Amino acid sequence: LSPVLAWGSPELQARTVPRVASGECQASYCLSEPQAGSDVSAITTRAVRDGEGWILNGRKVWITNAGISDFYTVFAKSDPEAGHRGISAFLVEADREGFSIGKLEHKMGVRGSPTGEVLLDDVRIPATNLIGEEGRGFAYAMGALDSSRPIVGAQAVGIAQGALDAA
Repeated sequence: LSPVLAWGSPELQARTVPRVASGECQASYCLSEPQAGSDVSAITTRAVRDGEGWILNGRKVWITNAGISDFYTVFAKSDPEAGHRGISAFLVEADREGFSIGKLEHKMGVRGSPTGEVLLDDVRIPATNLIGEEGRGFAYAMGALDSSRPIVGAQAVGIAQGALDAA
């Protein structure tokens, strides 16, 4: 939910942040795709304007808490001709028609949460679910990843220490 905290409208923040902060709801971050793991500009999930909103289509993979979260921050190409400058960020509620969970991964470790696919099949969302400015999603994604990297590093050290202790 960090992109909503940093760049979401006051209305979007008011609608989501208190519910996540209280523990009533949970949120996931949907960036990676089968052909676009570390190359974010290669994502193919599409967001097309439709009247007063957007229609999203695509497939996200390796999503932490897939199927458990209530809100999903989804990055999609709103202007495919603009490369990384054509990526926008959206908040998608899990109960939207066309939103579903695909295959869940069978993980060797870190089993405290599921990891899986998020499938978007003509998912309609209101214009108010755009996070920040259209076309700024790449910058938002990189900012969110930058703040999570120390946490991932600490987690890796803890897993390695646990493996060493067990050995």
